[in-house]
Amino acid sequence: MSETISPIISAVINFHGEGLIGHKTLMGLERLRLFANKRNISVEFVLVLDGADSETTRIVRSSPVLRDSDKIVEVANYDQGASRNSGVAAARGEYVCIFDGDDYYSENWLINALNIVNSKQGSVVVHPAYVVCFGVVHSIGNTLDIDINSDYPLSNLFSVHPWVSSSFATRDIYLSHPYHRSDSNNTGFGFEDWHWNLEILSQGIRHVSAPNTALFYRRKKSSVLVHHHEENVLVRPSRFFDAPEKWLASEAHFSEYACKTGEDK
Repeated sequence: MSETISPIISAVINFHGEGLIGHKTLMGLERLRLFANKRNISVEFVLVLDGADSETTRIVRSSPVLRDSDKIVEVANYDQGASRNSGVAAARGEYVCIFDGDDYYSENWLINALNIVNSKQGSVVVHPAYVVCFGVVHSIGNTLDIDINSDYPLSNLFSVHPWVSSSFATRDIYLSHPYHRSDSNNTGFGFEDWHWNLEILSQGIRHVSAPNTALFYRRKKSSVLVHHHEENVLVRPSRFFDAPEKWLASEAHFSEYACKTGEDK
């Protein structure tokens, strides 16, 4: 299938030691790409091999879904956030979507997220509407949409993370707001996605969701998230924490703050 020279969406996907699961993930992501292609939206895969083991590297490099326009980036960051930054730097699309190498997504995720970004006033970061956990934990939940849940007290974000790692936005947002390394073993700080989402919010960029989309999130006995919880790591200091009084009210006050933030830039 022919695509435009420059992709509209870059799907940045981190791989470490997923092995065969990486193949299943790529097959699932190809469903999203084909769904987008049928609507004349081109998608490139930017596959980030972060210190990946030999089996995972072989599976990713030999995947039947790879196209000549896709990119493989090999790094030794050993850090999810830093590797997402590497993928964003290599991406060519106007829009970027962040993926992990062991999860699945509804086939309409990219298209619905693109539609939401283009229909909103102001800058937004989009998340899947639903999170379906499988593996060692089985649950279904939804992510916070600030535009819809205007009465949600944003002060809750000091102790609760209502979003997920998977996100969609214009590439310039990821370039101007890179992820911070966790390095939790040495610093005691972790939850790089929670930190990034708070940083985004503090700059007046709203977190919203794409209707009728889902992330199928693999919960494992051993993972970075499990390690962070077991070691009681903390969210890294963020600009969100600099003025807590701004978050003690509802989204109405956030809108006012977002306007002021935009005026200061």
